[in-house]
Amino acid sequence: MRSAVTLRYSLLPFLYTLSYHAHTSADTVATPLFLQFPSDPNCQTIDRQFLWGSSLLVSSVLEQGAVELAAYLPPGTWYSLHNGQPFYSKGQYLLLQAPLDTINVHVREGHIIPQQV
Repeated sequence: MRSAVTLRYSLLPFLYTLSYHAHTSADTVATPLFLQFPSDPNCQTIDRQFLWGSSLLVSSVLEQGAVELAAYLPPGTWYSLHNGQPFYSKGQYLLLQAPLDTINVHVREGHIIPQQV
């Protein structure tokens, strides 16, 4: 739980910027994958993942006691926000570890995420 709160705190500058942009342009903060990847048919039915802006892919664990998560990564390179590990995806599901104290968040290639410590 502590690492989730720490993650949220570190992302506050990014989230505030997203909120301001959403307010001034009538856009959304959290976006379903099919809006960002309309030509990817796999994204049409995904309801357990979302994008914060166009940069961060959040893959939620919704089952109690789950230790793994099948997460879809759209085509491209995605980097784990926690350790920078790259994931090269052709538009496929990957089985990710889902420890209780970690939220699976991936950064889209070519994007910079402002964080505070």
